[in-house]
Formats: sequence, C-alpha cells, structure tokens
Amino acid sequence: MPKKQVFQMARAGGKTEPVEYYPLVFIRGSDAWRLALHREPVLAGKGEWQISDPVSGYKVCRITATYKGVPVSSHDLTVSQAREAALIDLDSMVDRVGVDRFTRVLNEAQKLKTPKG
Repeated sequence: MPKKQVFQMARAGGKTEPVEYYPLVFIRGSDAWRLALHREPVLAGKGEWQISDPVSGYKVCRITATYKGVPVSSHDLTVSQAREAALIDLDSMVDRVGVDRFTRVLNEAQKLKTPKG
C-alpha cells in the first residue's frame, strides 16, 4: 500500500481540515486522474471511505460497498477493499456523467483553489 499523504479537505464556510489519504490513480481510456482515498473524519470510531480531489479538497463521491448485491456502509472495508470499491464507483460515475463532464468539473474545482500568480 502506498504511504499516506495529507491534503486540505474543503468544509462548509470556506474552512479546511487536514486529512490523511492514500493516493488513488483512476484511469479511463487515455485519461488519468490523481485522487485521494480517505476516511471521512469523524469524532469517534472510523468514518466511511470517500474519494476526494487532493488539489481542490472537494469530495468526489462516497464509497458504497456491497454485500450479496446489497449496498452497505464502507466503514468496515480494508484499504485494498476500499480501493477496489472506489474504482468501481468512479467507473459507474463516469459512465453516468461522461468523461468530459467529469474532467471539466475537476479542472474547474482545481482552478478555483489554485492561487493565481
């Protein structure tokens, strides 16, 4: 497993929170994205797995696990199980919205968070 890194997760009101994550590379056709696989920060216990954009800090999606075909919480998944479920969820999201829109939304979010210089 790759070493954990830290990114600033975007919160309501323009606040950010440092969150440890595992790098996740999502490849679709000739396009590739570097995303963050992490647990949702919670006060007690362990949160559900999520995928975020480490540049903008915005959440891309919450990971849904399945048990015998029924969607269940992802909080009990190991890192490798979460990674596998994340790639499946990203694939289905890109199937739904299209590669162009997925790329455009991530790029726009990154432009908003990148300082102009």
